[in-house]
Parts: sequence; structure tokens; C-alpha cells
Amino acid sequence: MNTNEKSKSLRMLIKIRGFREFGIIIFIIIISILIGIRNPRFLTWGNIHDMLLDTAILSILAVGMTLVLVTGGIDLSSESGLALTGMIAGMMIKDNPHLSPIFMLLFGIVLGSILGAITGLIVSKGKVFPIIATLSMMYVYRGITFIISGGNGSTLMKCPILLKPWLPVDCWGFLT
Repeated sequence: MNTNEKSKSLRMLIKIRGFREFGIIIFIIIISILIGIRNPRFLTWGNIHDMLLDTAILSILAVGMTLVLVTGGIDLSSESGLALTGMIAGMMIKDNPHLSPIFMLLFGIVLGSILGAITGLIVSKGKVFPIIATLSMMYVYRGITFIISGGNGSTLMKCPILLKPWLPVDCWGFLT
């Protein structure tokens, strides 16, 4: 290895060490290896696939939350809006199994957008501090979800037969 190659390697190492999230990545790798040793099924492709599918919705919410935070705002109501939207869509599918999954997807997007717009209007037009408005709307959305569900949760086990072909069967194998 000549001095030019050594200096390139050294610069690469310095860049990696300067990367803020490097420590977190190393920690996640170490924890994953330790859990994999404890439970060999943890590092299987099926489990990794399931974890990636399970985090998809939260990742979409995180991107939206990042945009809100970057612009100097805060939104505590987004998860409760997701729960309300999911509950309403789930109850509609349960009561009307003939509805198209594509229609329900679009319905969920529109309903979630309306809930977000309501909160946004309270902040922008009502001149309410974002932390107060979003905290209040979080509890409003949670309350509405609780009332319309009758205090009962909803599971995929109650999913209509028509919707099951649209679900990732390898992830939700218990539905088949």
C-alpha cells in the first residue's frame, strides 16, 4: 500500500467517523447481532421483511413530521389522525366488504388530508400556538376514534374475505 492509498483510506475513515449517525448504526448492528445470537430466527429474511413492512406506515408519518419540524412547526396529532382514519376506513370495509381497496386507499388519503387541514387551519387562521392546537386535536381525534369504535379495537382477523388478496399474505399468513 503506497502513501497515496493510505491517505485515501485515512480520509475515508475520517469521513466515516465524522458522520453523526455512525455510532447509532454501529449500536444497531451490535444489538442486532446479539439478538440474532439469542434468537436465530431474528436475522432471517422473513423477519427482516416483516419488520420493514411494519415500519412502512411509521416511516411515511416520519417523513411528514420531518417536513413539519424543518419548517419550525410541531404536530402531535398526526398519529391520532392516522388512528381515526384507519378506524373509519376499517369500519367501512367491515360494513361494506364490496368496496374497492383502491377506493378505500384513496378515501383514507383524503380523510387524513382533511384531518391535517383542520389542524393546520386552527394553527394558521386561528392563530393558536401549534403545540396547543395539535395537542388538543390529538385528544379530539383519539376521543372520536374511541367513540365510533365503542371502545373496541379492530384487528386484521375481522378483515373481509374480499380484502385478503390485497394484503401481503407472506406477512399476514394467519389470514389465509
